[in-house]
Amino acid sequence: MEKFLQIETQKFLDFYDKSTPEVRESLKPLFGNQIIEYLCFKIKSYEDACEYLYNTYIEINIPDRKATAYSKLLTIIKALNDGWTENGVYFYPEFSIEDNKFELKQIKQGGWTDSFPFSNAFKFRDAELAKYCAEKFIDLFKEVYI
Repeated sequence: MEKFLQIETQKFLDFYDKSTPEVRESLKPLFGNQIIEYLCFKIKSYEDACEYLYNTYIEINIPDRKATAYSKLLTIIKALNDGWTENGVYFYPEFSIEDNKFELKQIKQGGWTDSFPFSNAFKFRDAELAKYCAEKFIDLFKEVYI
């Protein structure tokens, strides 16, 4: 006979937010997509990412707009990846510029055995997170790439 554990969603999310990175990692195989949806719901801006990671807003005072966008993206990606350590397979967005329009082309999968001519700093543990970030923060990616 199977037994089920029931917990209110908000209580689980509160517990998740207060958990250590190790506990969060152990919960991901059990609640995978639900945690991804929660992170996408919670991280909708650079400010949200700062609050999630550091409990405070961190102002970036870099005169170069590309460097500012790059720094903001790294913070957002760190929050969305939620403690993921880069090993094995990862996902990253690929963009295109057609008719002067910058847009998401596809989400690609990479691995540590791949030989890239450069290191892609925008790595995600999950294809859905990569897609969400690429679509939601496309203006920051555009600042970096154009």
